[in-house]
Amino acid sequence: MSIYAEGIYKKYGDIQALSDASLEVKPGEIFGLFGPNGAGKTTFVRVLTGLTNPDSGNARVCGVDVIARPNAVRCHTSILVERPYLYEKMKLKNYLKFYAKLCNISSPQVDKKVAKAVEIVGMEKKIDIRLQTMSMGERQRAEIARVLIKSAEVLFLDEPFNGIDLEMRKKLRSYLKLLLENGKCIFFTSHNLLEAEQIVDKFAIINQGKIIAMGTSQDLKDKYLMPKLFIRLKNPQKGLEILQSKAEYNQSEIDQEGICITLKRKDDIPNLIRFLATQDLEIYEIKSLGTMEDVFSQVIKSPKEEVVT
Repeated sequence: MSIYAEGIYKKYGDIQALSDASLEVKPGEIFGLFGPNGAGKTTFVRVLTGLTNPDSGNARVCGVDVIARPNAVRCHTSILVERPYLYEKMKLKNYLKFYAKLCNISSPQVDKKVAKAVEIVGMEKKIDIRLQTMSMGERQRAEIARVLIKSAEVLFLDEPFNGIDLEMRKKLRSYLKLLLENGKCIFFTSHNLLEAEQIVDKFAIINQGKIIAMGTSQDLKDKYLMPKLFIRLKNPQKGLEILQSKAEYNQSEIDQEGICITLKRKDDIPNLIRFLATQDLEIYEIKSLGTMEDVFSQVIKSPKEEVVT
């Protein structure tokens, strides 16, 4: 197991930052932790990276006890924080070389690793530019390059795509997925759940220090959302009338160029599709609606007791 945490409690004065928080992250997995501001995300990451001792509980990263051996844990991890503090007057090349040496990367490997990291984030032409002159997106890419230099087994990434344009986001997502093939894992935190759906394998939602839901995107949608479909067809009004004539399909409405229909159960979808096939309708598309943002809103509003694992 790349990351293991059980029964983590942490209190700051009267504030219970973490309460019986537990999770597991496997090698080759991108795990996402999400929650509202002040939910406990940062505290949990600080515990897992050996920066904060919990009041009770235990945690291991790559088999290393994060409480007993915090310095050893850092040998296995690389961390991107949401608001990094950079050495502003350094050129990008010197900044990355400096960090590589701090990570005890051998001198013959430093230039090679720096060049590779810079290439991944598309910063080759910025290698001799000072960090203080860079845009927000460029600075973020510089920090991602720093994280990648270490070749750590576990990457902790907090809002990694802040300020980065769409094409570079696609490239970085593809590269991060490639890292997983070598048994690495990524612990991902963000407020952008739509972005997260494109990369995260398993989600955990934390609120008031407690993990209140956990599972894959589909697990959580099945559990917390009513199944909802969008049907694009030639004559939406006719389709709506046909669907509203069936009692089990009465939660339907016209939306854009088609119909949105909410079903009582996921198992009703095949029956609906068979029913539509018998009707005189020109259907162009049927797709499932519902996002992790919808799940998040539902879970925070009315969390269920049991957790999807």
